[in-house]
Amino acid sequence: MAMSPLAQVTAFAFKVPVPIAYIVRVFAVRAFIPLFVFLQDSLDHRTDRQAITLQELSQLPRGEYLKPALLGYHHLGADLIWLQMLQMLGKRKNSADEYTWLYHALDVITTLDPHYAYYVGGGSF
Repeated sequence: MAMSPLAQVTAFAFKVPVPIAYIVRVFAVRAFIPLFVFLQDSLDHRTDRQAITLQELSQLPRGEYLKPALLGYHHLGADLIWLQMLQMLGKRKNSADEYTWLYHALDVITTLDPHYAYYVGGGSF
């Protein structure tokens, strides 16, 4: 079965038919590799300018007030506060005010979901 001249390209001296779709895929991958490298490099060199600031986090209410406001989704609220807390801990340096907020956040998390410490803390020990 012979391929049409438009559907094949002979590869250098080997005279092996190579489908055009394969060539297009190879060039597309080679074109996107520099883009991916650039994006990863920009993410690696990003500073904490987009990190959550302490002023935004200081507005976290007490767990007793937050639990009724979450309308039964207190487990989800505890998860979201946990993720914010991990972002705060992921910074290279934390101030004393940030550690004060972390204590408050853990208090709110355990108020919203009293068993949360067992879910998360039990897996790490």
